[in-house]
Amino acid sequence: GPPREIRASGGLLQSRIACTILASVLDRPVRVSGQAEAAAAGAAMVAAVAMKALPSIAEASRRWVGAHLGEGFEPDAELAAIYDRAYGVYRQSYRTMRDFWPGISRLQN
Repeated sequence: GPPREIRASGGLLQSRIACTILASVLDRPVRVSGQAEAAAAGAAMVAAVAMKALPSIAEASRRWVGAHLGEGFEPDAELAAIYDRAYGVYRQSYRTMRDFWPGISRLQN
């Protein structure tokens, strides 16, 4: 099933508003990692498991990610409903325009 919580990192997520928007778009709580180099830490976790220094990614995540998680941001129910409706409109327009975009692309080449 869908994840119960989203964990994210990056400069944009230093903004409380961006975190609330992300949580609302995904309709899931978001927790931001305070780890400066989260991508490098993820690679190191994979390496640690591959080298058998840690038994699993789940254990590596528990040790290395959990300690750096900041506060959580809950979805705004009103915004989540708006984004859900907007996504429905996007999907409908995508299906309608799917055959149109290759022609536009050919005009640009």
